[in-house]
Amino acid sequence: MEFKKTVLAIVFIYAAWGAAYVVLPLYLDSLGISFDSIGILFGIGGLLSGLVLIGIGAYADVLGRKTFASVFTLLDAAAYAIYGLFSSFFPLALIKSSSDFAHNASFNMLSARVIDASHRDRLGRNYGYFFGLSSLAAVPFIVLVGYLIANSGYSFTFLAIGLIAFLGFLTTLTFKREHMEKTKVELFPKVLLDREAWIFTVYNALRGFSFAIIVFAEPLFFRHMLGMGDTEVAIVMSGSWLAYGLSGVVFGPLVDRFGARVSCLLGSVLDGASWIAMVMVQDKWLAIFFYLAGSFFMGPAVIGSFRAMALIPKKEDVGRDNAVFGYAFSAASVLGLFVGGYLAKESLALNFIVRSVTLVSAGLLALALSKRAD
Repeated sequence: MEFKKTVLAIVFIYAAWGAAYVVLPLYLDSLGISFDSIGILFGIGGLLSGLVLIGIGAYADVLGRKTFASVFTLLDAAAYAIYGLFSSFFPLALIKSSSDFAHNASFNMLSARVIDASHRDRLGRNYGYFFGLSSLAAVPFIVLVGYLIANSGYSFTFLAIGLIAFLGFLTTLTFKREHMEKTKVELFPKVLLDREAWIFTVYNALRGFSFAIIVFAEPLFFRHMLGMGDTEVAIVMSGSWLAYGLSGVVFGPLVDRFGARVSCLLGSVLDGASWIAMVMVQDKWLAIFFYLAGSFFMGPAVIGSFRAMALIPKKEDVGRDNAVFGYAFSAASVLGLFVGGYLAKESLALNFIVRSVTLVSAGLLALALSKRAD
């Protein structure tokens, strides 16, 4: 039952995040904020929040995850709701930083709850459902926000996104308070003394960089290079979430069977190849096809990485140690956002090419992990 509650909470949180993923770059672009400034705005939050989250994870390993999940989910919902009230850089940067911090903290708590509730032989399957169902649920909300932008404006759209996230907060209130085996808070992440953990930390950093370099470029690519309106952009990007959701359900059990290393390698290489194909083809519909293919092949790489993330640390330290891996992802994401903003000024296609190279590099690095990560 607790696993089902966790999935339901992430369904709402992921739906809100997915909607904001589409709307916020379009909103900032409509305000006339330059691409490189958008990259800076997106990057600030990840840089500030990561180290604090390691401490929060350490305390959650002792005190339980319910309270932390509830508080940060509520903060995330509030941040989404007020975006549309501001139009200048610094207030928006402050809101984005608060939202990133709250989202990353709540996601870390919910991810750790999946590990708490899962046998190692079902980690892939459970993470597949965790990501798959939440991504599938995000699809209608992403289509909806495209309609809302066109008919009700950005302020109302952000308010609606905040309400979706608020439903996630209400779901966390139904969680049963956990009984934690650990009784002493240990802030130092001993996992960093482990060679395996360092390899995976670098792998996660490459994933973070590859994700961030296109995090705001996707909707802008469709708007500026394929000539789509906001509603069309939302529909195409909802298709990406649909493909990713199906990928989670399909590949989750296969990750358990073949292990994290093979899953990370194949997923990263096929995902990277799809993005290269997307920017190389001249036909609009072929570009959309490869975009959706990349989203589908991203599934095994992501699920494989979370399986490894669950198995490398000691189970009683997953909150703290997952935050370490998450910080590697976030810190590299900051660099990716800054680089992405610069590349976008030259050509949005460069963002996707650099992402592809980084993904393939991450996949090859995954082979250096031992069978312990499987």
